[in-house]
Amino acid sequence: MRVALLVQDGHARPKEFSTEIYLNEIPVFAGNELQRLYGHVYSSLPFMRIFRLNGRASTYVALHRATPTAILLFRREGRRIVVLNQTMQIDQVELRRFVACMFEQFPFVGVISFKAVQADFSDFPYPLQRGHAMEDIVITLPATVDDYTAGMGKSTRSNLKHYKAKLEKDFSSVSFQSYEKKEIDKQLVYDIIKLSEARITAKKINFGIDSEYARRLVELTKSCGVVNAIWVDGRLCAGAISYRTGADQTTEVIAHDEKYNCYSPGMLCFYLAICESITKGVRKYHLGGGKLDYKVRLSGVQQNMEEVQIYRSYGGMVLNCDSVAKTLFKAGMVRLKTWLHSHETNPAVRLLLQARLARQKFMKGG
Repeated sequence: MRVALLVQDGHARPKEFSTEIYLNEIPVFAGNELQRLYGHVYSSLPFMRIFRLNGRASTYVALHRATPTAILLFRREGRRIVVLNQTMQIDQVELRRFVACMFEQFPFVGVISFKAVQADFSDFPYPLQRGHAMEDIVITLPATVDDYTAGMGKSTRSNLKHYKAKLEKDFSSVSFQSYEKKEIDKQLVYDIIKLSEARITAKKINFGIDSEYARRLVELTKSCGVVNAIWVDGRLCAGAISYRTGADQTTEVIAHDEKYNCYSPGMLCFYLAICESITKGVRKYHLGGGKLDYKVRLSGVQQNMEEVQIYRSYGGMVLNCDSVAKTLFKAGMVRLKTWLHSHETNPAVRLLLQARLARQKFMKGG
């Protein structure tokens, strides 16, 4: 059911701006518009259908004349509205309009939750809580591979050239391959995930991809995926799993076989994947989170995403004190995890991570 709402803007002629709410419905135009407005796969319809839409979702649409300027999928959970879009940038005017609309249309809702958003919250008219959610390290790509390569540091260019030449010298057969959507072999996806798991667990860190997540990941690659791989004498040396949504490409997993460490194959695979994406018209390449030096050397710029809870009023914060406490706790845990992983080479921190992993295995029954 669609609810049409008129929103007047004091700086615009009447009826230029309007909003619509599709209750328990996602309109057919939403997929293309989500891609146009936000780019990132975590705000795309394929991702949300595979990973987040485990029930009915409603859709908020803001329009300037007939053109959507914001589309947010959301779900009502008691007194809370949970926004399903993730890892997105949104203009403050659009955000204010959305929040005002939600509180007006759903008078019993006291809090609106965003999992990962980047916005200007200065002078925001509603009380809110903010906590670090994740990093989105992004490369804004030029039009050509030559321009991209020239924009990197001299030592980075030299190292990449050296590692590629060394691989080709030491092995009889070295090739870089790119696969898209239906041509992606699901076993290759699983093999790259296994390489990543081996590297992560070797550091005594709990691996975040379980069998169900991996199954969904394979499903998403068939919809909008790109898999890049370096093969050495017929063996998988390194691989990257990513998704292409319009002019954006987002990395899900990057991994390599530890036997080839001396060739820096992970960074080399990333570089070749980025170059290949430029030839396909990609203009923003998302390297994923994690403050890793090689992502900066590949020209990545960190953008911080926040988890945000927006309350109807300060009195509403009191009524939702459980949400306030939960948000504070989660923000503290995120800061702690970030600090631990940035100091993982410290012996005391390594011991703590090992103890945490052992406890998690024990709680899962071995």
